[in-house]
Amino acid sequence: MATTSTTLNLQFTKDITGLTSGDLGFNATSTGASLGSMSKTGTGQYEIPLNGVTGSGTVSVNVTKTGYDITGASKNTTVFYKTPTFLGCVSTSETSGTALLYLAFNADIGGLVVGDITVTQASGSISKGTLAKLSGTGLYTLELSGITGTVLTSVNVVRSPITSTTFNNISIIDNSL
Repeated sequence: MATTSTTLNLQFTKDITGLTSGDLGFNATSTGASLGSMSKTGTGQYEIPLNGVTGSGTVSVNVTKTGYDITGASKNTTVFYKTPTFLGCVSTSETSGTALLYLAFNADIGGLVVGDITVTQASGSISKGTLAKLSGTGLYTLELSGITGTVLTSVNVVRSPITSTTFNNISIIDNSL
């Protein structure tokens, strides 16, 4: 399957002075897409970010600009969506009782919060701290405290539209040495 669509490209025979996303009629159908700010990339060429894509489908676009005769009906194009997947995790520890959990997904997860992540250990409760987005696609860290052993029993992420996967028996790598 293709990766999630992120841009819409428009091409005309010449530049359209002052063309903006506001000059477009846009129907996202079931894709959830919305238009970002348009940028000119070449003579008669424009690129518009697609934001918030949540599903595959067809979008339609038409352009109306005062002072220009733009002919033809709306143009349709297919938008692709790749469902985010939880790929795995690893945990490291700098001090006794704490750990940093690294989480990897195949895409960035919009709106991911600490409450979407469940972490368990054999005994005792784990406190979750700050969730941080790292540079790179789909990489996050979560601070943990209250760790009583060297293995996390399970880590699960439940956040629509992630394909939920539970990882079991994650060893905590001791970095304090």
